[in-house]
Amino acid sequence: MIFKTLEEIPCASVEATLKAGSYFIQSYASSNCTIILLEGDLGAGKTHFAKGLATGLGIDANVNSPTFNLLNRYEQNRNALYHYDLYRLPDNQCPEEFLEYWETGTPYDEEKAVHAIEWWLRAQAFIPAMHTIYKVNLKFDGETKRKLTFSVMSEH
Repeated sequence: MIFKTLEEIPCASVEATLKAGSYFIQSYASSNCTIILLEGDLGAGKTHFAKGLATGLGIDANVNSPTFNLLNRYEQNRNALYHYDLYRLPDNQCPEEFLEYWETGTPYDEEKAVHAIEWWLRAQAFIPAMHTIYKVNLKFDGETKRKLTFSVMSEH
């Protein structure tokens, strides 16, 4: 997959990372199905960013890391956030939840579905190119600061 950089955002706090997630939804996730590949080391803020995505979708929920069950689904007002964490998944072993969604399209009656996938490289071969795919890279920039880079999949 080749990505084109759209924007870089410095984040100096958890609150800034949450706001960046909400901003991302409002600025980039305009289609009814958006896939967001989250990259970053452990503790880089991927789950905080996902919390911001939920807020941007108008979903009032306690978003937490789905590390032990691979997928948490949150919905409100016909919007849904599918939050995947594939950290514990062996490379190139597709979770059943992926196959079910990708084979049937949106399995629920949603206006907007956002799929935020942490540790996406473990299932890269199973991510379909039929939807808009973004990548958000969260990088440490000092002890407490982060730099977020928003990219979109490019055909070239």
